[in-house]
Amino acid sequence: MTSRDGRTGGEAKLRRQAEKIAKWKTIQAPETTGSPSVDESGRLIQELQLHQIELEMQNDELRRAEKELDAERERYFDLYDLSPVGYCTLNEKGLILEINITAATFLGVAKGAMVKQPLTRFILPEDQDIYYRHCKKLFENDELQTCELRMVKKDGTTFWVHLIASAAQDVKGRPVRRTVISNIDERKQAEGRQNLMTEILGIINESPLLVETIKGILISIKREMGFDAVGIRLKSGDDFPYFVYDGFSDNFLIRENTLIVHGQDGSVCRDGNGNISLECICGLVISGRTDPSNLLFTAGGSFWTNDSITQLDFLLAQGQRFHHRNGCIHEGFRSAALIPIRVNQENVGLLQLNCRRKNCFTLDTIRYFEGLASSVGIALTRKQAEEALQLAHDELEQRVASRTEELLRSEENFRRSMDESPLGVRVVTPEGETMYANRAIIDIYGYDTIEELKTTPTEKRYTPESYAEFLIRRKKRRQGLDEAFEYPLSIVRKDGEVRHLQVLRKIILWNGTRQYQVIYTDITERKRMEEALLAKSQQLEQTNTALRVLLRQREEDLKEMGQRIVANVQKLILPYVKEIRKLRLTPSQSNYLDIIDSNLQHVVSPFLQNLAAFFTAFTPREIQIANLIMEGKTSKEIAEFIGTAPRSVELHRNNIRKKLGLGGKKANLRSFLLTLS
Repeated sequence: MTSRDGRTGGEAKLRRQAEKIAKWKTIQAPETTGSPSVDESGRLIQELQLHQIELEMQNDELRRAEKELDAERERYFDLYDLSPVGYCTLNEKGLILEINITAATFLGVAKGAMVKQPLTRFILPEDQDIYYRHCKKLFENDELQTCELRMVKKDGTTFWVHLIASAAQDVKGRPVRRTVISNIDERKQAEGRQNLMTEILGIINESPLLVETIKGILISIKREMGFDAVGIRLKSGDDFPYFVYDGFSDNFLIRENTLIVHGQDGSVCRDGNGNISLECICGLVISGRTDPSNLLFTAGGSFWTNDSITQLDFLLAQGQRFHHRNGCIHEGFRSAALIPIRVNQENVGLLQLNCRRKNCFTLDTIRYFEGLASSVGIALTRKQAEEALQLAHDELEQRVASRTEELLRSEENFRRSMDESPLGVRVVTPEGETMYANRAIIDIYGYDTIEELKTTPTEKRYTPESYAEFLIRRKKRRQGLDEAFEYPLSIVRKDGEVRHLQVLRKIILWNGTRQYQVIYTDITERKRMEEALLAKSQQLEQTNTALRVLLRQREEDLKEMGQRIVANVQKLILPYVKEIRKLRLTPSQSNYLDIIDSNLQHVVSPFLQNLAAFFTAFTPREIQIANLIMEGKTSKEIAEFIGTAPRSVELHRNNIRKKLGLGGKKANLRSFLLTLS
């Protein structure tokens, strides 16, 4: 709306505010009077003042609007550029008009370099049709469209995204597409791993033969993960050749199939423990000689690398000793992983994954394949057992093939395997009602017929403790709670004898209804043997205790005897030897006396060494004086006995006190020595 003087509504409002301010200033100023020319000049000045005020108010309004615009720009940056999802705007030709930092980061390209680029440039060629149909639907019905496809980063790696697109118009009314890009690569990888695990479990459960099972697993891994080559090594004798493989060249298989190290004379090399030496990193992993502190190995014993050339140098620099062949490097495999396959904590094989691209693995991926390798190990054990069982079953079928049809024979064999099993087998309802029992379970309970077993109340067939546990299990079943499927059980036979069983319970379908198959193993004799062994162990422990007491007493007697010998020699013999030395002896007599003195010292030295064992820092003279002190001798008596001055004995006593930590203390030396001896 425009006023009479041609001003817009905003300008008119601004003019009125300026006039109010000018009027207030005029009131504050002193009144002036003068000629008409002066009045004209005043009106001109007033108009200029009004204009100045209007300009100042406009400047204030501009500064406020500028601050609001800066705040909006910051809010736009936070909401658009720093969003956790990617945003981009495309024109009708599919060229990028605008893109946020997140989307550019997804693709590994600078934000500015993506403007005017077609989005299809960053879409995997195999998924271009998905994007085309996505765009076509958007322009046909103007409704929100979504799709999932793979995009390609600048470095060539691919990742999964979820696109949400809507049709819009720019400020000039031209049609544009606003697209939200969400990185769902982790979710897709998790889904892929889950699908792979489901497929592998299906293969394990469906494939009847071991080789078909392992080959099916290998093909699924290669297809789902996009690896160039995969293989599984399994133990065969002392070697670990490839059991199944896909993607390796014939030359590679010829060179790498065996892992055994041979000497120059062709003999098989063995390590210090007599085990056969295995070559290359495959042999290192299978032998379990991996180092979890090395970045190339995991705590689960696996090896992995995203660049085999540089990582091999790193491995050698870390001091890893192994016969390396570099076969994978020569084949151009940059990413490699070696996952051990274990059965009962023993490495029985190896899952090998190779790709010519770098950076194909993460630690999470390796841990996933370690879990998958465990499933392969379980499948291996199961299939080997199944094949052995199937072989026995086939042999049995061949013997009776001429007498019955295959279906009836299979049913008869199943019934026979249950009826004639040495283990007790029952099929019971969740309430405990017996629907089937084999001959062994009837014998275990001591009944004559199955009907007698069925009609006997559970409370009578179990001991009170086992019956109380049965009630708890039944209550849990009724409440839908988890219960133990393996537990001990004590039963009361028909004749009153108590037998101990180990029970294995399993849910099965019996006549189309959910029931329980219960297998009983009689462990009564084993428990009796365990109790007898425990009693024998306790008896042996008591015997050992008595022997230890006797040995301790013998040691004390020997010690006491030694002390008596030393005391007798020192009291009854050595004083006379000393007196004889004072006599005038011939050289021959002196020699004989020296021999006697030496032999006496040799006799008592083992007993004197008892003290030296405690005080290794004592000199022989200090040990001799310490023994005399323990006998109650005074310094004067000791000096006379060993032929030295009393002051010398006192010096030895002081040294003994210092070495025993008694220097400066009032503790009695003889009492302290007696406690030590």
